[in-house]
Amino acid sequence: MDLRIRYSSYYCYLPPLSKLASMTPNVHTVYVRDSRALVTALSAFDYASKWPKLKTLGLSSPAYHLSSNTINFISVLSRLQHLDIVYAYSFPEYILPLSPIKLKLQSLKISIFNQLQYEGAKVMIECCRDTLNTLVISWEVTASSHPPLTLDNLILGLPNLKILGLTYSFHSKFTISSFGNQLEELEIHVNKARREQLEVLIGDVLKKTSNLKTLSFGTKVSPFVEDIPMVIQSNIATLQNLYLSCNSGNDLVTSLIAMGIRTDNLSTLSFECMNFNDYMVRSLASIFPKLEYMDLTRGRLSLDQPWITNDSISLFRYLKGINAKTMFSQLVDPSRYNFAKYDIERLSIIPATYI
Repeated sequence: MDLRIRYSSYYCYLPPLSKLASMTPNVHTVYVRDSRALVTALSAFDYASKWPKLKTLGLSSPAYHLSSNTINFISVLSRLQHLDIVYAYSFPEYILPLSPIKLKLQSLKISIFNQLQYEGAKVMIECCRDTLNTLVISWEVTASSHPPLTLDNLILGLPNLKILGLTYSFHSKFTISSFGNQLEELEIHVNKARREQLEVLIGDVLKKTSNLKTLSFGTKVSPFVEDIPMVIQSNIATLQNLYLSCNSGNDLVTSLIAMGIRTDNLSTLSFECMNFNDYMVRSLASIFPKLEYMDLTRGRLSLDQPWITNDSISLFRYLKGINAKTMFSQLVDPSRYNFAKYDIERLSIIPATYI
């Protein structure tokens, strides 16, 4: 049983969380969103301890009191397989157990705002290093430190880590030397309009990857356009899914052509670009000739006039599905084409706000 709870001034009719927990003993998945920090009598983990079958917990609140009872805290944490506290901003700084504890977390989503939270995150990740498969880090550290805080201590040396999500802000500060050799899915979100020193560093690290199956850049203005062709090349034997969103799509397509990039392995392409035109679509057909699922979006400009032709669509000879929400799907003639219309949602491991 899944349970989603939202507390705010508009939802005061909900019973106390402790009573709700006793009424629903079979719950295994709980997401609690507390937009006004109303859950303050006990800690979130004191409540969570009342669900004996709990495996997945998501907390979203600006000010949780996270551990009034250490026994409940350890008990719940040791049972969980999935923990999402990326929106529980005060959480990691409380995670400094006096002795190591064994966790079986398979996925962890966490925010880091300061060095104390960074140290807490290191402890938690180390406690589940053998089971952790998915790690999402929202990095909000903007203060300089000596030496600089490094992501290496959080993401390297995890033998089963396959999926990594990283989001950081305009003034974030950190260092990184590698994403590791075993990653299969990588997603990066950054809201920056220009390429700076940190993006140069991340771009160099991206080019070291070689086993990615899915690569996603969830940002409208990507500062990694010049890196993407080389990243595709270094992962050309494994890359199956590519999700892009940038205003410099024409520059990217030009670079892909100039470098002679062509891969038969890519099966899914989601590409949002404000200046898409029919020539770029034809170029993509030669770069990714065996696409099976495609989502090309031109934003609001797509409503002005057609920017893609039936002839261009026909160049993608292996298509099985296109995004039903994109404008060019209206051009498809059912008598000529055998593929369906799909809602091809951008794969995202960076969580959205709950409920």
